[in-house]
Amino acid sequence: MSKPIGFWGVNYSLELIKDIAECWGDHLQLLSDSDRFWLLGQIADVIWLENAPDSMETSPESEELKMRLPELGKAGIGSFIQALVNKSYCQPLEYWGMPHNCLLTDDIRESWGDDLSGLSELESYYLLGRCGLHMWLRYCDSAPSNEAQEVFDRLDELPTNQWIALCQALGN
Repeated sequence: MSKPIGFWGVNYSLELIKDIAECWGDHLQLLSDSDRFWLLGQIADVIWLENAPDSMETSPESEELKMRLPELGKAGIGSFIQALVNKSYCQPLEYWGMPHNCLLTDDIRESWGDDLSGLSELESYYLLGRCGLHMWLRYCDSAPSNEAQEVFDRLDELPTNQWIALCQALGN
């Protein structure tokens, strides 16, 4: 990560945020990939679960994408994570490094647009959770650290907008 977590809107006056910066650095430079992807997946899932109406089901396109994530590979999923957390910048998928000659990239574009503008905020957190946990399960060889588990356990200390900012910091 090249920018400090405050750039993404994380509020340093909150005790948990101070603890995160103290543990992993202001740029999260000491955060392992295992903890990064595990936390990203867990926090995105909480955002989705806390905000989804009881009757909300994910779209068939999201379910298909979840099943096809391995087609993107590690770099492609990392790029898709960046596209999801930076969706508000309205940049094309390739701007974030998505593979050019990939059927799944074409299907994502067809489903939600080249800049993901057709993807709801809520469903983007569902997909972000799937991507983070997929990366953790498939490409990381360790359980989350005690520090990562503590951050997740203390998540309710933060207002929801800080969960979102933390996802953006973790995804970048």
